[in-house]
Amino acid sequence: YKATVSGSCGTETSSNVYVYVKKEGKPEDPQIFIWPTLVNDEFTVALNNDLNYTILLYDAAGKLVMRKENCRYQTIIDAAGLAGGVFIVTVYNQDFRKSVKLIKK
Repeated sequence: YKATVSGSCGTETSSNVYVYVKKEGKPEDPQIFIWPTLVNDEFTVALNNDLNYTILLYDAAGKLVMRKENCRYQTIIDAAGLAGGVFIVTVYNQDFRKSVKLIKK
């Protein structure tokens, strides 16, 4: 899909469109998407809702190497400066917490 957005600053067309569908009724735990999990320079974290969240990145020894707060929707994390190895990405706020293993080449 392509999306075209027009505003006072001009018109932009994007070839990368992410659509999140929100169910009506009982709120569920948010779905957290992290890709790719085999990383060169950057990875993306996204939620299927509009809640703010925090991203923590730990190395294999459990040392906190990055913290990004007040994230919302989709967040791109620059991992180019990290050494190669295994990392744990933790995404959380007051309602949820999820951790995913990530490998930096």
